[in-house]
Amino acid sequence: MESYGPAVQRKRLSVELLLLVIALHCGLLLAQEPSNQRAALVPWIDNQIPPSDHSSKNAGPANTNNVEEIYIFRSVRTSRIAPTDYCAQSRTSFAEFSFEDEYIFYAVTTAAQDGAVVNTTGNKVASLHACFGKTPDPKIRNFYGEGKIADLSFRGSGKCTTLRTDFPEPGLVVVTCFLDLSGLKDPYVGGMLTTNTMRSLNTTGEKSNPPGYVQPSIATVRLWKRRPPGTRAANIDPSARDQPPAKWTLPSK
Repeated sequence: MESYGPAVQRKRLSVELLLLVIALHCGLLLAQEPSNQRAALVPWIDNQIPPSDHSSKNAGPANTNNVEEIYIFRSVRTSRIAPTDYCAQSRTSFAEFSFEDEYIFYAVTTAAQDGAVVNTTGNKVASLHACFGKTPDPKIRNFYGEGKIADLSFRGSGKCTTLRTDFPEPGLVVVTCFLDLSGLKDPYVGGMLTTNTMRSLNTTGEKSNPPGYVQPSIATVRLWKRRPPGTRAANIDPSARDQPPAKWTLPSK
């Protein structure tokens, strides 16, 4: 064991005593602070946590109010087959079928500062079993689907519209679709699914052909719930819908 001379030991003892005095002094000052000032230290420390840490602890729908939930997904088509009995007219309400698809949906992550999509392969959070049918307009298809978001089941009817072909390069087709959602459990009263879709030469899977595109869709879902008892909706004068809108100013931050 290493030993030190008397001078070194006295110096070490002096330093240790000085540190002890400083510690006692700081503790005394903190004890004398008003309780509200001591409490203010906690939010200050909490505010130093990066925003991403907060968001990871509070994962959930984009809108957390009592009447609406909003989700953003990336869909991946896992199969496309000729229509089966699942697409019967008694279920879908249309008769001329094109194909039957199945999809899984991944959670999408966006950057808080500008809304840019930074990840399209989060958790698998939803699924859809869909039927598509012909209409007199070759650019429009009937669209029916049944699916689940977590444990919430839904069905929906709508349309898909082809917007551009061989754009932004050959082999790609730009499409938009919607489903008017119903069959939701209480307290949900309805919803809407919309897509920004890019079809490529690869019918299924995550990789597009030509490469480099998210296929097939970025989807948004809005779910609406019955307003809770005791909460007050705005008093709306029906005649106000025909009036020019009031000027709105962006709130300052």
